[in-house]
Amino acid sequence: MPTGPLIFQVHAIKRMFQRRISKNDVRHVLKTDETIEGYPHDTPYPSRLMLGWRQAHPLHVVAADNAGHRRNDCDYDLRG
Repeated sequence: MPTGPLIFQVHAIKRMFQRRISKNDVRHVLKTDETIEGYPHDTPYPSRLMLGWRQAHPLHVVAADNAGHRRNDCDYDLRG
């Protein structure tokens, strides 16, 4: 996990609020770093889909790295 700050996009913040996903939930997924799929050609930065768990529920995070900063574009919980 990069040492720089996490940058949450507005879309991610809205989804996190709607689904009651905390920044700590996202940080946990980023620390476990289980990448399901990479998107090396995404712009403006390469990104990847990551899987983590919040209690017994899967939590997916799309994250992009930019010179030590990790940007979270979309966070969602499969419970719906």
